[in-house]
Amino acid sequence: MWPIGVLALFLTMTGSHMAQAQMPRSAITVTDDDTARPAVQVQLGQEIDIALRANPTTGYTWRYRLDDAAGLRFKTRSFQPSDPRPPRPLGSGGTELFTFETLAAGAQQLHFEYRRSTAEAPARTYDLTVTVTR
Repeated sequence: MWPIGVLALFLTMTGSHMAQAQMPRSAITVTDDDTARPAVQVQLGQEIDIALRANPTTGYTWRYRLDDAAGLRFKTRSFQPSDPRPPRPLGSGGTELFTFETLAAGAQQLHFEYRRSTAEAPARTYDLTVTVTR
């Protein structure tokens, strides 16, 4: 029993000198259905997910442009089908999900275009102002 008590005392005494584990802040999710919110505010260190309706079977995909790359950094991109149960019907759509990390405080402008190629006009666009606070 004595060694366990010594270990507990040691961990208690050294715990104040150990780095505190940071709980990851939950991500903020914004969708293109949310037209009433062309701007969002997030805290530094928080991630932002942008979910945009898409159907890659049509040849269209979302492309983004970030005006100032100092405050946000692209992290991941994925596709989530509307009906994840196989077999999915041919031609079914879903959502393209873009995840960005916040790196610095300030306002950032994200511009998305849903298009087949750069030679033609986009079928849809989506603009979002992201304000990162401390």
